[in-house]
Amino acid sequence: NQTDNAALVLNHTLAEARKNHEALMLLIEKNYPDYFHLRHLKNDVSPEVLRRHFLETDQGLLVYSPTSNGVLAFLLTRDTFVAQQLATTPEVGAFNQSLTAYFAESDPDDEMYDQNLKQYTLQAQNWYDVLVRPLEDLLPERLIIVPGGELCYLPFEALLSGPPGETGNWKTYPFWTKQKTLRYALSPDLPVQNKQVAARKTSKPWLGLAPFATDAEGFANRNPTGETFAPLPFSGKEVRTIAAQMHGDCWLNTASGTDRFLREASAYRILHMATHSRADDRQGDYSYLVLSPSGERLPARDLYQYELPADMVVLSSCE
Repeated sequence: NQTDNAALVLNHTLAEARKNHEALMLLIEKNYPDYFHLRHLKNDVSPEVLRRHFLETDQGLLVYSPTSNGVLAFLLTRDTFVAQQLATTPEVGAFNQSLTAYFAESDPDDEMYDQNLKQYTLQAQNWYDVLVRPLEDLLPERLIIVPGGELCYLPFEALLSGPPGETGNWKTYPFWTKQKTLRYALSPDLPVQNKQVAARKTSKPWLGLAPFATDAEGFANRNPTGETFAPLPFSGKEVRTIAAQMHGDCWLNTASGTDRFLREASAYRILHMATHSRADDRQGDYSYLVLSPSGERLPARDLYQYELPADMVVLSSCE
């Protein structure tokens, strides 16, 4: 009886949790539809529709779904759809640590430098062998990678298809991005969204923002958050130089602002932002850009609500 009662209590708690989760999803879908659709595959978009109408001939969708028994990989191209069970992956955190330790914790003249570099090259090959090699012969030139779970933190570009020719010479490292072009997506319906965005043509070539090119106005020291953002005097030279080459526009100092960006940036094919920013590795949606010398923040979570059909965005910034 005690077991039955405990089961009833747990079932009730689970039902309430599911009800609350469903209500939350409905609220997000209503108030933040673009963000919601970035996180969820559209129910009316089948693999067949994706393959025939939204993937280019040299493009593939590579979806990784971690399970308790390893990783399921799904590869979708114009002429194939493959599902494969992969081996259990190593720990992503350990790989990322090996990737940075060689320069963050040791001197090039130190013995630890060689050890850290060797550790990275071994792990980079190991990850490639687990995640990529089983599908290697089927991969097209361009890939959209949809990672799941902990794999969202894996820098796929850093994987190696084999050992380097010379450990101390980066030019000899067989990064698989020398043969493949990689992009990331939050869900498999990204090609659908790209087609929809591509339909909205941009009319101007290039926009450069440098809200902290000078501190003459002194706004950075009086921003509402109380946080001080230092001047970035070379950012002005940076955007002016590129603008001259790209025949583009510059927004320097008070000419730049969050409201103006959200109102006008969608007209530009390339966006270049030389400014302050912060990456929040605990709550990614609270990462932010500072596009105004007043220090007003533009959180990542708000960017989901705006249509920016740019071909390329360059963030020249800290963090």
